[in-house]
Amino acid sequence: RVLLVQRAPHDSMPLRWEVPGGGCDEEDPSILYSCARELFEETGLKAVGVGPLVRGGLGGQFFRSRSGKLVCKFQFVVAVDLDAGLRVKLDPNEHFAYIWATEEEVRRKEV
Repeated sequence: RVLLVQRAPHDSMPLRWEVPGGGCDEEDPSILYSCARELFEETGLKAVGVGPLVRGGLGGQFFRSRSGKLVCKFQFVVAVDLDAGLRVKLDPNEHFAYIWATEEEVRRKEV
């Protein structure tokens, strides 16, 4: 299953479903560390493994942000700590709801 989070109604792109994510901080030692940190910050889930890359190929996906900054986006498969449970803790300023969806549910656009 894939974890999808729904953006808060008052945020940009309100109520849009997306995978948890974010950017690298300058002090992060690696992009994989950034991925695990962002997952924890947005959901409270602990990553126990990061990889493989699932989108963007080796070079990632390039685009310009609204401010004009060039961004390279990578998406990874992340395994979470099942012993800690799958209780997701959302920040209401960022996300409104979550769902653990199957690939089939996503393809049928049920979420």
